[in-house]
Amino acid sequence: MTDRKQLLKTDPTREGGRMRGMTGIYVLAVGTNGKRDAHDIAELDAASFTKWLRRDGSENILAENTLRILLGYEQQGESQ
Repeated sequence: MTDRKQLLKTDPTREGGRMRGMTGIYVLAVGTNGKRDAHDIAELDAASFTKWLRRDGSENILAENTLRILLGYEQQGESQ
């Protein structure tokens, strides 16, 4: 069984609409309907987006913030 803490989640303000298919990179995430489905990474909430970026265990603040800017997320500092 999948650990619910590890599941990615969408942001209700980003799910669907213009964010759907924005990047063409789809991941399995829990949508606003509470069901797992394929969602574009642009639809993820900020915490899930960060979790997805760091899924291999590493972190690259410059690359992460570049993607955040391109997709309209707030930037994070080195300590976050």
